[in-house]
Amino acid sequence: FPSHDTVIGGGYIGGSIWSNLTLLSYATDAWGTSVNSLTQGVKYGGWASAHTAGYVFLNQQNSQTGNNKVILATETVSAIGNRGYSGSSPSSIQHGIGYETSGVAFGTKAYTCGTESTGYDKLTFSTDTFASATDSNIPTNYHSVGWFDREYGYHYAGATNRTAIYPFATESWGTLSTTNTPVGLGFPQVYLEKGLNSKKGKFYLAGSASWYNNTLFQFRNVIATWTTNYGSQTLPNCETAGTMGQNHGYLAGGYQSNVSGGQNAHTDKVKYDTDSVINIADAPRSLSSGSPMWSPI
Repeated sequence: FPSHDTVIGGGYIGGSIWSNLTLLSYATDAWGTSVNSLTQGVKYGGWASAHTAGYVFLNQQNSQTGNNKVILATETVSAIGNRGYSGSSPSSIQHGIGYETSGVAFGTKAYTCGTESTGYDKLTFSTDTFASATDSNIPTNYHSVGWFDREYGYHYAGATNRTAIYPFATESWGTLSTTNTPVGLGFPQVYLEKGLNSKKGKFYLAGSASWYNNTLFQFRNVIATWTTNYGSQTLPNCETAGTMGQNHGYLAGGYQSNVSGGQNAHTDKVKYDTDSVINIADAPRSLSSGSPMWSPI
């Protein structure tokens, strides 16, 4: 990777929807802008990251089903085949991506979820193709959030306060019984939440509509437990683009729900080992509801 570890596709402010690829370096917290762009502006789309490429599931809160592939090292963009289902704001999950100590790669698929339909799509990285499926237990709450580890995908929707689980081995959705819930810890039962995955078996949930609060909630995958995170956002934001790194990640840009036209470029760094939060310089543009892709290494 020449100068960045994360590529964030799109984002928006008001009626302006970006097609830009915004770059971010984990080592220096430095921002950049690619010379390449997505094939269209994107907000509320899905995303995934394979070993050498990222994917953006195109959307503008409408019925689009197109997709872009981004070669992470060069930021080269190409259009790939359509999804079978769209939704107005799809969430997405994927296999955990990495390498065995032997050097063998693991992680082969990504999935859409969190739309208004029981239909969803499976993306196979090796062929850049989508296959449609249905599941009566799939999360059907749009403006919601998904995360994952190597063996499971997860989903949370504030509107229903449901935590769902998707074992990649069986590819079948179910409801996960958890210790505590975000709503039980003070989160409002509304929507627009987003979050940040980690490589430490935990997930950080940020923001929601009609709730001006900088509290982060944390989910521990192995023990299925929700807690209030030690660190808080330095600006109360929802609709953030969560960019996963090895030891820390970022809540990039967002939306202050109590401010008219409150999409912004404000960005916080979250350190996984300490759960602490540090504000970094603003992104070059609003990244509210952008599509983040990242290096798997």
